Amino acid sequence: MFYDLARASSGVENRREAARVYEAAKSTPGLTESGIAPDVLAGLLPDEEIIELPRVRQVSGSLGYRFVKRAFDLCSCSVALVLMAIPMAIIAIKIKGESEGPIICV
Repeated sequence: MFYDLARASSGVENRREAARVYEAAKSTPGLTESGIAPDVLAGLLPDEEIIELPRVRQVSGSLGYRFVKRAFDLCSCSVALVLMAIPMAIIAIKIKGESEGPIICV
């Protein structure tokens, strides 16, 4: 059973008693602040070892490859920006038609 520390200490009158309730709840076996039972948490973390991930080799292309990739990135983003500008302009015109204020509120 998990207890909420705020609920457990809601009936106490002073700070000293609240601190005792907090310490008692904190030192009670089976209770955690995160609400995860200790045996479940132990199953998720294997033996407290550091897990080393495999390294991924960085692809370093030639100068020609990098130039072509950069040109493709610039062209594709420019086309996407132009294509997205069309619906944005339509939405802006509809907003302006319905209200007297500015299209973009700053």
